[in-house]
Amino acid sequence: MKKATVFVAGSWGTALASVLADNGLDVLMWTRGAEQAAEINERRSNAKYVPGARLSERIRATTDLGRAADFGDVLLFAAPSSAMRAVAREASSRIRPEQLVIHATKGFEADTLMRMSSVLEEELGREAGSVVVLSGPSHAEEVMAKQPTTVVVASQRAELAAAAQDLLINSVFRVYTNSDVA
Repeated sequence: MKKATVFVAGSWGTALASVLADNGLDVLMWTRGAEQAAEINERRSNAKYVPGARLSERIRATTDLGRAADFGDVLLFAAPSSAMRAVAREASSRIRPEQLVIHATKGFEADTLMRMSSVLEEELGREAGSVVVLSGPSHAEEVMAKQPTTVVVASQRAELAAAAQDLLINSVFRVYTNSDVA
């Protein structure tokens, strides 16, 4: 896997895009904001969400959701829990079965109390247990500053957790696997 898409370009999405770029992937971040996309592409910054950080040349941004969904071999969803279903539904028609889907959003869907992995499986038409969950005690600003961070990627399918681990792990962003998505 050489390309990743990150939905959306907030602080956590930008931090994880930076980890992926540091690990050699070309990353396309999706945002609804044309001004934000232009700032990322032209000034290599995302000042509202990660003030003072310079973004890798490997990171680009787009407001075209279809282009974003088509781009990545891996799709990393970091949309707020309140927006996850809408973003996934909007992207679903362009997402292919072979794309690895990871989510890094804390919380539950307010109306249904569903976990984000279940929301994604439902909206993307994925079988249960096929979405990888990234979680752990971490802060976007610390990840951007390359402070040592440890997280877990969980999936009921060990090969998917291992694939996510391989994409994300590096000398300062340590990633461990687990089968317990809850």
